[in-house]
Amino acid sequence: MAIVFNAVGGMLFWLVVARLENVDDVGAAQALFQAMTFITFITNMGLPVAMAHYTSPNTVNLANWMLTARAALAVGSCITFLVVAGWAEVFAPLWQWGWLAGSATFVILGVGFAAAVLIEMRLVTLRRWRMVVGRSAVAALGRLVLVIPLALGIFDGNLALWLFLIAALPLSKPLAQRFGKKNVFI
Repeated sequence: MAIVFNAVGGMLFWLVVARLENVDDVGAAQALFQAMTFITFITNMGLPVAMAHYTSPNTVNLANWMLTARAALAVGSCITFLVVAGWAEVFAPLWQWGWLAGSATFVILGVGFAAAVLIEMRLVTLRRWRMVVGRSAVAALGRLVLVIPLALGIFDGNLALWLFLIAALPLSKPLAQRFGKKNVFI
């Protein structure tokens, strides 16, 4: 069910945004989003499977170490990706905020994506299905709600970067780690 919310929410978001905004800005935002998804994929390194296999409700320390390792991998991968491919046109929207701010935004979201994958796997391991589905539903709805200010013209400058942030932020770590008042690792 969580996959359905993610897929349908993402599809609706990009369909609505494609109707509201310039195709070039939507394409640039989608390219940044796919770059982030690619980095998340290559930094998995089997950690979600290891978390499912080796952790239990009593192994909080191991889960926290895996989360720390995944965050370090994500930081290194994002920085490497920016150094190697940062000149590509895909990253042009990031540089409109300046090199440092654009890089920091990309790295922070990269760590958020990486952590969200592990946190969701931890929820699955703990059999907290409602939290997994609820997180996906809230992320999908969060993206759609953030389209409202976009439609009102609030994000006029650097639209591609704003679209990327709106698409990526609801999927990153803060929403995944805290669902209600319970920390999923405790």
